[in-house]
Amino acid sequence: MNDRSVCDLEDLIYYFVGDNELLELINTDTSYTMNDESIMKATDEWDNDMKSITFWDTKKVTTMKEMFYNKNNFNELLLWNTENVTDMYCMFYDARSFNQPLEFNTNNVIDMSGMFRGASSFNQPLKFNTDNVINMSGMFRDASSFNQPLEFNTMNVSNMSGMFYDARSFNQSLEFNTDNVIDMSYMFGDASSFNQPLEFNTMNVSNMSCMFRGASSFNQPLAFNTDNVVNMSYMFAGVISFNQSLKFNTKNVIDMSGMFYDASSFNQSLKFNTMNVSNMSYMFDGMSGMFNNSGMKNMPHWYNE
Repeated sequence: MNDRSVCDLEDLIYYFVGDNELLELINTDTSYTMNDESIMKATDEWDNDMKSITFWDTKKVTTMKEMFYNKNNFNELLLWNTENVTDMYCMFYDARSFNQPLEFNTNNVIDMSGMFRGASSFNQPLKFNTDNVINMSGMFRDASSFNQPLEFNTMNVSNMSGMFYDARSFNQSLEFNTDNVIDMSYMFGDASSFNQPLEFNTMNVSNMSCMFRGASSFNQPLAFNTDNVVNMSYMFAGVISFNQSLKFNTKNVIDMSGMFYDASSFNQSLKFNTMNVSNMSYMFDGMSGMFNNSGMKNMPHWYNE
């Protein structure tokens, strides 16, 4: 069979990849039947000289945790049945060459944290069913090429910390349901291209530390409900474009250290209630000389800009 016919076969199979019956038929003749133990052992031993893993029979597999961790040269098409998988934690962590289409059945996945962390070449559309996912922390962290629309159902997600941290190319609109999210720390940290409106429900968020730290392009209005936030440290540090009015309820905030550190464009009046804040170190360091924080309420007696 010549190279063109091999490609045609893969194209045809990929077209029907959502059909689990077809995949099982292919797998019975062309692959190993895997379970959780055997697939982890096999991927641990993977190298470029291995027989193709495209058609492995994975219908019995329930975890793909750290499956291709640090496999820098891995870039193979995966036509796998993932209908029983619940854990995809750090699946492609530091798989720096990987950039293949993924038509995974993710109906039962609970954990996608770190899934594409460090997968610096990856930039493929993702039509994942995320109805049951709880954890998306670090999902695209350091995925420096990724910039695809995401139509995820995030209704059950509680952790989005570092989700796009250092995802330097990412700049897509996000219509996430964040009703149950508690942690948004570092969510867009160092996401230097990101500048999209965010209409998040942040009613239950308690941690916004470094949420936009280093997101140098970001300059969007934020109508966040911050009633339950206790940590805003370095939230806008290094966000050199940001200059929006902030009407945050800060009555429960304890830490504002470095909140506007090096936010060189910021020049808005702040009427923050700081009665419970215990740390304001470096809060305004590196800011424009025009900035004036005189509108802040209940400044602690020990504060010295």
